Amino acid sequence: MQALLKPAIAPPPLSPAARRGSTLLLAGLVLFAYSLRVATLGLESLTIDEADAVYYARADLPAQVARITQPGENGPLYFLLLGFWARFAGFSEFSLRYFSLLPSVLCIPLLFVLGMRLLSRRAAVMAAFFCAMSSYLLFYAQMAKMYSLVLCLSLVAAYLLLRGLASGGRRTWAGYTLATTAALHTHVFGALLAPWHSLFVVAFLRWHRAALAPWLMSLAALTLPYVPIGWQRLAALEAPESLNRQSTGPGDLLGMLGALAQQYGTLFDGVPGEALSALFLLLTLGGAGALLRDPRRGEQGLKPVVFLSLGVVAPLTITYLMVARGAPLFAARYLVVTLPAFYLLWAAAADRMAAAARWLGLVALLGFALLNGARWAQTAYGGERFREDWRGAVAYLEQRATPGDLVLALHHSSGRAIGYYATKPLAVATLDAGEGRPLDPQRVGALPETGRVWLLMAHFELPDFKPVERWLDEYTQLVSHRWQTGVLVGHYLVKEESASRRPLFRVDAAVEGGLALREAQTARASEWPGAPLMITLGWEARQAPLQPLALSVQVQDSQGRVLGEAAGPVGGQFYPTERWPQGFAVRDVVEVPLATDPPAAGYYLAVRVFEEPGRRPEPVEGRRPEPVEGRRPLGITGAAGILREELLLGPFQSP
Repeated sequence: MQALLKPAIAPPPLSPAARRGSTLLLAGLVLFAYSLRVATLGLESLTIDEADAVYYARADLPAQVARITQPGENGPLYFLLLGFWARFAGFSEFSLRYFSLLPSVLCIPLLFVLGMRLLSRRAAVMAAFFCAMSSYLLFYAQMAKMYSLVLCLSLVAAYLLLRGLASGGRRTWAGYTLATTAALHTHVFGALLAPWHSLFVVAFLRWHRAALAPWLMSLAALTLPYVPIGWQRLAALEAPESLNRQSTGPGDLLGMLGALAQQYGTLFDGVPGEALSALFLLLTLGGAGALLRDPRRGEQGLKPVVFLSLGVVAPLTITYLMVARGAPLFAARYLVVTLPAFYLLWAAAADRMAAAARWLGLVALLGFALLNGARWAQTAYGGERFREDWRGAVAYLEQRATPGDLVLALHHSSGRAIGYYATKPLAVATLDAGEGRPLDPQRVGALPETGRVWLLMAHFELPDFKPVERWLDEYTQLVSHRWQTGVLVGHYLVKEESASRRPLFRVDAAVEGGLALREAQTARASEWPGAPLMITLGWEARQAPLQPLALSVQVQDSQGRVLGEAAGPVGGQFYPTERWPQGFAVRDVVEVPLATDPPAAGYYLAVRVFEEPGRRPEPVEGRRPEPVEGRRPLGITGAAGILREELLLGPFQSP
């Protein structure tokens, strides 16, 4: 076992008690990480990416293998293994994600072993601590995707490469080739291991001449069989729309580096991204500096800092060059093979701090734990959800839909998510016309005889919604919109079935700061008493940039008492106004809840805009508001408590 952990730089000898202590600490970290990951494993519903994984895992072997040569597709290994696993463990959310949990937990001892070979025992334990506490790894440990597996394989490959260079052995090099090949077939970006490792071998080949022949054989096995496939993949860069629907991150090299450092450091959103990027970049540079200043380094001692620096720079530079050609290929999850280099550099920095003063090392570990612990608490104790809730959206739909209703899904992925959670037959029409092509509403065919249309759409599908929105405006009228944690559930009636609703009427109300309200429409969500009112507001940016703006919509009686209200950002949850270009138009559907049986009387609608995001309006109940020009009645209620008249826009003002 000691031979496996032989470091590149010999550390001072440790006592048996210290070795036992670090071993027990490592075991405790593994147990803690497992408990943390398994506790909320099935809490959130599958995402559309996970629904895709289920679809591919159920495919037959020829279909799996065919995906190797398709542009924009990852390798088939993960889906083959997931399908084999699920045939025994089942296709539940818990069992599907458990297949990602296992390699995620295994990464902790693997990173420790790699840290022992490159750094000191204390630094190796610190790296394992970062791995165990990482909210980034927690997120992907609880996701039925390949990122935990490809990270695990990259750690195995990195360790076997260093061991092969140090001691050789055909079995070691065969294991390295197998692990790297498996990483490549798990995710296409696993191929970035080859240039990273090759640059390192070339840099230190003079000390490892005996490893030249086995390394060249391994490199040939890793590259030559995949030249035709790689050439075909590179051709996809000429058609970047086949790779992704939209850009996934920054396009400049420094921004990409900062995004990686921030994502690996914490996924917690409560601290400004720039501050987090600067903090973790400083820690990365501090780790490299600590290794360079090591008095034992010499030429051989440069190995750790060169290996880890190349582990960041080589994959990131290659990705940057592809992004510069117009391919939207950057995301931290794609470059997860760089994560061990970041954590080991951070551990080297924390180790240096602990060597200067033990409390400094404890502060570094505690700070990392607190930043990541805030993310755990949001989910486990605060009720916060970070994935789109297809489970709740489909349940909401099934409670209200009738047989024969048409259900629209924008893309195949969202259609698969609906199919995974559906407990009864649904007439789902997918509008995806193929990679790189706009959505085609004509794929719907005939409108349903029931006259009812439903739309289920994830928030990140909104950029693709425009052609569908135009089609819906032409043939249907909106009844209600409901956000179900990242999934929009829209209810529409075919126009001849919705005579109770009038079209959008034009408005021209300006707000200070360059915002204008151009159109408005109101409707009841359904016929049951107490159903919410659906207020559609059409906004336009008269200038850019706009300030962050908040919206308040209230239903008031003639005395100014509030019968129902709603508040939130202007433009909805996923269109913050500070990002709007000039002329940008957004429709905002606000759901205003009402009492079950409001008294028969005239009502008014009050729409207000506030500069501070999330600011609640001052209470108006019990006092009569000042008259505002343009104030008009909403209508009257009937015996069942439903507003029977067309609702009209009431006061609109900016405080």
